[in-house]
Amino acid sequence: MAEDPVQLRPSPLHDRHVALGAKFAAFGGWTMPLEYSSTVKEHTTVREAVGLFDVSHLGKALVRGPGAAAYVNSCLTNDLDRIAPGQAQYTLCCARDGEWSTT
Repeated sequence: MAEDPVQLRPSPLHDRHVALGAKFAAFGGWTMPLEYSSTVKEHTTVREAVGLFDVSHLGKALVRGPGAAAYVNSCLTNDLDRIAPGQAQYTLCCARDGEWSTT
């Protein structure tokens, strides 16, 4: 089933992707860059310079209440105290004993 383009959400980096000439595709309710030029050129650029993957469409979680920050921090492989409010950090969220914990 095709996704309705009217309902697709742009990522926070959408305008930058447009400015760089990205070709877009629907992905999980988002309009995401599919490619910019050619696979070989993009691969070479990442190998010789740098690449960026926009992960803003991958999900969000809201944890509230007393001890929320400490709880979330205990589930992550990186330390949240190393970043300031409004910043982001690429990390892994670990489950205890292979199950998601609600405590």
